[in-house]
Amino acid sequence: MKYLDLNLTIEEFCQERRMLLELVGPELQSIYDDRQIEIEIVDMHFGTGPLNIIQVEQDPYILKDYLHEIETCYNNSKSVFFLALIGDNIGPMPLPTHIDEDIYTAILQQTQTSDDERNLLQKWYIRAQGGGGGGVVGGEIDTKNANSSSSGSDQNTTVGTHIQYVLKQDYRSMLLEHWHEEYVKLHDVIERSLRCIKENTSQARADDFLQRVQNLRATQLEREVQRALELSNDKILAVFREWSSQLSTKNVEAGERLRKMKDELTMNLSSDNYTTLV
Repeated sequence: MKYLDLNLTIEEFCQERRMLLELVGPELQSIYDDRQIEIEIVDMHFGTGPLNIIQVEQDPYILKDYLHEIETCYNNSKSVFFLALIGDNIGPMPLPTHIDEDIYTAILQQTQTSDDERNLLQKWYIRAQGGGGGGVVGGEIDTKNANSSSSGSDQNTTVGTHIQYVLKQDYRSMLLEHWHEEYVKLHDVIERSLRCIKENTSQARADDFLQRVQNLRATQLEREVQRALELSNDKILAVFREWSSQLSTKNVEAGERLRKMKDELTMNLSSDNYTTLV
Protein backbone atom coordinates (compact mmCIF):
# COMPACT_ATOMS: atom_id res chain seq x y z
CA MET A 1 0.00 0.00 0.00
CA LYS A 2 1.59 3.22 -1.08
CA TYR A 3 0.48 6.82 -0.78
CA LEU A 4 1.59 9.77 -2.86
CA ASP A 5 1.40 13.20 -1.28
CA LEU A 6 1.15 15.92 -3.91
CA ASN A 7 1.34 19.57 -2.93
CA LEU A 8 1.28 22.80 -4.86
CA THR A 9 3.40 25.09 -2.71
CA ILE A 10 5.09 24.55 0.61
CA GLU A 11 3.59 27.73 2.08
CA GLU A 12 -0.05 26.87 1.36
CA PHE A 13 -0.06 23.46 3.07
CA CYS A 14 2.87 23.70 5.46
CA GLN A 15 1.08 22.37 8.54
CA GLU A 16 -0.92 19.76 6.63
CA ARG A 17 2.24 18.38 5.06
CA ARG A 18 3.94 18.19 8.42
CA MET A 19 0.99 16.37 9.98
CA LEU A 20 0.80 13.88 7.10
CA LEU A 21 4.50 13.06 7.23
CA GLU A 22 5.09 13.18 10.99
CA LEU A 23 1.74 12.10 12.48
CA VAL A 24 -0.67 10.52 9.99
CA GLY A 25 1.91 8.37 8.22
CA PRO A 26 3.37 6.76 11.36
CA GLU A 27 -0.12 6.29 12.85
CA LEU A 28 -1.36 4.51 9.73
CA GLN A 29 1.72 2.30 9.72
CA SER A 30 1.14 1.28 13.33
CA ILE A 31 -2.44 0.28 12.47
CA TYR A 32 -1.41 -1.90 9.53
CA ASP A 33 1.81 -3.38 10.94
CA ASP A 34 0.10 -6.59 12.06
CA ARG A 35 -1.32 -7.06 8.55
CA GLN A 36 2.15 -6.76 7.00
CA ILE A 37 1.05 -3.79 4.91
CA GLU A 38 3.60 -1.04 4.36
CA ILE A 39 2.47 2.59 4.32
CA GLU A 40 4.75 4.92 2.39
CA ILE A 41 4.09 8.60 1.77
CA VAL A 42 6.04 9.93 -1.19
CA ASP A 43 6.17 13.72 -1.00
CA MET A 44 6.43 14.95 -4.59
CA HIS A 45 7.06 18.56 -3.58
CA PHE A 46 9.28 17.84 -0.62
CA GLY A 47 10.84 21.28 -0.43
CA THR A 48 13.83 23.14 -1.70
CA GLY A 49 17.52 22.47 -1.79
CA PRO A 50 20.42 24.87 -1.35
CA LEU A 51 19.71 28.55 -2.08
CA ASN A 52 15.95 27.83 -1.87
CA ILE A 53 15.98 26.39 -5.39
CA ILE A 54 13.22 23.85 -6.00
CA GLN A 55 14.08 20.39 -7.25
CA VAL A 56 12.82 20.77 -10.83
CA GLU A 57 14.98 23.88 -11.18
CA GLN A 58 18.03 22.04 -9.90
CA ASP A 59 17.43 19.18 -12.36
CA PRO A 60 14.67 19.61 -14.99
CA TYR A 61 14.81 15.89 -15.85
CA ILE A 62 13.62 14.96 -12.35
CA LEU A 63 10.03 15.72 -13.38
CA LYS A 64 10.09 12.55 -15.47
CA ASP A 65 11.02 10.63 -12.29
CA TYR A 66 8.11 12.25 -10.44
CA LEU A 67 5.65 11.17 -13.13
CA HIS A 68 7.09 7.66 -13.05
CA GLU A 69 6.71 7.61 -9.25
CA ILE A 70 2.98 8.24 -9.69
CA GLU A 71 2.78 5.10 -11.83
CA THR A 72 4.80 3.17 -9.25
CA CYS A 73 2.44 4.24 -6.47
CA TYR A 74 -0.55 3.27 -8.61
CA ASN A 75 0.89 -0.16 -9.37
CA ASN A 76 1.85 -0.88 -5.74
CA SER A 77 -1.14 0.57 -3.90
CA LYS A 78 -4.16 -1.42 -2.77
CA SER A 79 -6.03 1.78 -1.99
CA VAL A 80 -5.43 5.51 -2.49
CA PHE A 81 -2.27 6.17 -4.51
CA PHE A 82 -2.51 9.92 -5.06
CA LEU A 83 -3.35 12.77 -2.68
CA ALA A 84 -3.62 16.19 -4.32
CA LEU A 85 -3.36 19.28 -2.13
CA ILE A 86 -4.37 22.18 -4.35
CA GLY A 87 -4.30 25.79 -3.24
CA ASP A 88 -4.49 29.12 -5.02
CA ASN A 89 -1.73 28.74 -7.60
CA ILE A 90 -0.81 26.25 -10.31
CA GLY A 91 2.89 26.97 -9.92
CA PRO A 92 5.50 27.85 -12.56
CA MET A 93 6.12 26.14 -15.87
CA PRO A 94 9.14 23.82 -15.60
CA LEU A 95 11.98 24.19 -18.09
CA PRO A 96 11.24 21.85 -21.04
CA THR A 97 13.71 19.02 -21.51
CA HIS A 98 12.41 18.34 -25.04
CA ILE A 99 11.02 20.84 -27.55
CA ASP A 100 9.59 19.93 -30.95
CA GLU A 101 11.65 21.39 -33.78
CA ASP A 102 8.86 23.57 -35.18
CA ILE A 103 8.22 25.08 -31.74
CA TYR A 104 11.95 25.56 -31.10
CA THR A 105 12.25 27.36 -34.46
CA ALA A 106 9.25 29.54 -33.61
CA ILE A 107 10.90 30.51 -30.30
CA LEU A 108 14.10 31.52 -32.09
CA GLN A 109 12.11 33.55 -34.62
CA GLN A 110 10.17 35.56 -32.05
CA THR A 111 10.87 39.27 -32.48
CA GLN A 112 11.24 39.63 -28.71
CA THR A 113 14.02 37.02 -28.66
CA SER A 114 17.39 38.79 -28.57
CA ASP A 115 20.60 37.51 -30.13
CA ASP A 116 21.97 36.72 -26.66
CA GLU A 117 18.86 34.69 -25.90
CA ARG A 118 19.15 32.79 -29.18
CA ASN A 119 22.77 32.00 -28.36
CA LEU A 120 21.71 30.78 -24.92
CA LEU A 121 19.07 28.49 -26.42
CA GLN A 122 21.54 27.12 -28.95
CA LYS A 123 24.07 26.58 -26.17
CA TRP A 124 21.71 24.42 -24.09
CA TYR A 125 19.48 22.67 -26.63
CA ILE A 126 20.72 20.25 -29.28
CA ARG A 127 18.92 18.48 -32.08
CA ALA A 128 18.18 15.00 -30.76
CA GLN A 129 20.23 12.08 -32.05
CA GLY A 130 19.59 8.37 -32.40
CA GLY A 131 16.45 6.41 -33.16
CA GLY A 132 13.06 7.33 -31.81
CA GLY A 133 10.92 5.14 -29.64
CA GLY A 134 11.14 6.91 -26.30
CA GLY A 135 7.94 6.85 -24.32
CA VAL A 136 5.86 10.00 -24.27
CA VAL A 137 5.73 11.57 -20.79
CA GLY A 138 3.78 14.80 -20.34
CA GLY A 139 4.29 15.74 -23.97
CA GLU A 140 7.99 14.88 -23.87
CA ILE A 141 9.94 11.82 -24.95
CA ASP A 142 12.56 9.79 -23.18
CA THR A 143 15.50 10.37 -25.50
CA LYS A 144 18.96 9.02 -24.75
CA ASN A 145 22.20 10.84 -25.54
CA ALA A 146 20.73 14.20 -24.56
CA ASN A 147 24.21 15.29 -23.56
CA SER A 148 25.87 14.39 -26.85
CA SER A 149 27.37 16.95 -29.18
CA SER A 150 25.35 18.27 -32.10
CA SER A 151 27.64 16.72 -34.70
CA GLY A 152 25.04 14.05 -35.45
CA SER A 153 22.11 16.41 -35.78
CA ASP A 154 21.18 14.92 -39.13
CA GLN A 155 20.11 11.75 -37.30
CA ASN A 156 16.51 12.50 -36.42
CA THR A 157 14.77 11.57 -33.19
CA THR A 158 11.03 12.02 -33.47
CA VAL A 159 7.77 11.81 -31.60
CA GLY A 160 5.47 10.75 -34.40
CA THR A 161 6.79 13.10 -37.08
CA HIS A 162 8.22 15.72 -34.72
CA ILE A 163 11.99 16.07 -34.54
CA GLN A 164 13.01 17.41 -31.14
CA TYR A 165 15.61 19.60 -29.50
CA VAL A 166 16.84 18.22 -26.19
CA LEU A 167 18.20 20.00 -23.12
CA LYS A 168 21.85 19.15 -22.48
CA GLN A 169 22.71 17.81 -19.04
CA ASP A 170 26.03 19.64 -18.64
CA TYR A 171 24.44 21.58 -15.77
CA ARG A 172 25.03 18.56 -13.53
CA SER A 173 28.74 19.38 -13.48
CA MET A 174 28.17 23.09 -12.73
CA LEU A 175 27.91 24.89 -9.43
CA LEU A 176 24.23 25.11 -8.58
CA GLU A 177 24.15 28.90 -8.36
CA HIS A 178 25.76 29.21 -11.80
CA TRP A 179 23.33 26.75 -13.36
CA HIS A 180 20.37 28.47 -11.73
CA GLU A 181 21.33 31.78 -13.34
CA GLU A 182 21.27 30.04 -16.71
CA TYR A 183 18.03 28.25 -15.80
CA VAL A 184 16.23 31.51 -15.00
CA LYS A 185 17.31 33.09 -18.29
CA LEU A 186 16.31 30.02 -20.31
CA HIS A 187 13.01 29.69 -18.51
CA ASP A 188 12.12 33.35 -19.00
CA VAL A 189 12.75 33.39 -22.75
CA ILE A 190 10.97 30.07 -23.37
CA GLU A 191 7.98 30.90 -21.15
CA ARG A 192 7.60 34.35 -22.73
CA SER A 193 7.95 32.98 -26.26
CA LEU A 194 5.47 30.14 -25.73
CA ARG A 195 2.94 32.61 -24.36
CA CYS A 196 3.39 34.87 -27.40
CA ILE A 197 3.17 31.92 -29.79
CA LYS A 198 -0.08 30.80 -28.17
CA GLU A 199 -1.57 34.29 -28.43
CA ASN A 200 -0.47 34.98 -32.01
CA THR A 201 -0.71 31.66 -33.85
CA SER A 202 -3.33 31.68 -36.60
CA GLN A 203 -6.24 29.28 -36.39
CA ALA A 204 -5.19 27.64 -39.65
CA ARG A 205 -2.24 26.15 -37.78
CA ALA A 206 -3.90 25.95 -34.43
CA ASP A 207 -5.03 22.52 -33.33
CA ASP A 208 -1.99 20.23 -33.18
CA PHE A 209 0.65 22.95 -32.94
CA LEU A 210 -1.08 24.92 -30.20
CA GLN A 211 -1.82 21.77 -28.22
CA ARG A 212 1.88 20.91 -28.22
CA VAL A 213 2.74 24.47 -27.19
CA GLN A 214 0.24 24.26 -24.34
CA ASN A 215 1.65 20.88 -23.26
CA LEU A 216 5.04 22.55 -22.83
CA ARG A 217 3.45 25.32 -20.77
CA ALA A 218 1.82 22.87 -18.34
CA THR A 219 3.11 23.23 -14.79
CA GLN A 220 4.43 20.43 -12.61
CA LEU A 221 1.13 20.28 -10.73
CA GLU A 222 -0.94 20.11 -13.91
CA ARG A 223 1.20 17.29 -15.31
CA GLU A 224 1.08 15.27 -12.11
CA VAL A 225 -2.69 15.61 -11.71
CA GLN A 226 -3.23 14.69 -15.35
CA ARG A 227 -0.99 11.63 -15.05
CA ALA A 228 -2.87 10.43 -11.97
CA LEU A 229 -6.24 10.86 -13.69
CA GLU A 230 -4.99 8.89 -16.69
CA LEU A 231 -4.25 5.96 -14.37
CA SER A 232 -7.36 5.95 -12.20
CA ASN A 233 -10.15 8.16 -10.90
CA ASP A 234 -11.31 6.03 -7.98
CA LYS A 235 -8.08 5.94 -5.96
CA ILE A 236 -7.40 9.68 -5.82
CA LEU A 237 -8.10 12.11 -2.98
CA ALA A 238 -8.16 15.87 -3.57
CA VAL A 239 -8.11 18.65 -1.00
CA PHE A 240 -8.78 22.18 -2.28
CA ARG A 241 -7.99 25.29 -0.28
CA GLU A 242 -9.74 28.53 -1.17
CA TRP A 243 -8.49 31.67 0.50
CA SER A 244 -11.05 34.25 1.63
CA SER A 245 -8.94 37.14 0.32
CA GLN A 246 -8.61 36.27 -3.36
CA LEU A 247 -6.47 38.87 -5.10
CA SER A 248 -8.13 40.67 -8.01
CA THR A 249 -4.71 41.08 -9.66
CA LYS A 250 -4.20 37.33 -9.93
CA ASN A 251 -3.07 36.09 -13.34
CA VAL A 252 -6.31 35.55 -15.27
CA GLU A 253 -5.06 32.65 -17.38
CA ALA A 254 -3.49 30.89 -14.38
CA GLY A 255 -6.76 31.29 -12.49
CA GLU A 256 -8.69 29.78 -15.39
CA ARG A 257 -6.30 26.84 -15.63
CA LEU A 258 -6.58 26.27 -11.88
CA ARG A 259 -10.38 26.30 -12.12
CA LYS A 260 -10.27 23.88 -15.05
CA MET A 261 -8.03 21.49 -13.10
CA LYS A 262 -10.33 21.59 -10.07
CA ASP A 263 -13.37 21.01 -12.31
CA GLU A 264 -11.69 18.03 -13.94
CA LEU A 265 -10.94 16.50 -10.55
CA THR A 266 -14.45 17.05 -9.18
CA MET A 267 -16.03 15.64 -12.34
CA ASN A 268 -13.88 12.50 -12.24
CA LEU A 269 -13.85 11.83 -8.49
CA SER A 270 -16.75 10.74 -6.34
CA SER A 271 -17.99 13.33 -3.85
CA ASP A 272 -16.40 11.33 -1.01
CA ASN A 273 -12.96 11.72 -2.59
CA TYR A 274 -12.61 15.51 -2.53
CA THR A 275 -13.21 18.34 -0.09
CA THR A 276 -12.68 22.09 0.09
CA LEU A 277 -11.04 23.97 2.96
CA VAL A 278 -11.98 27.63 3.40
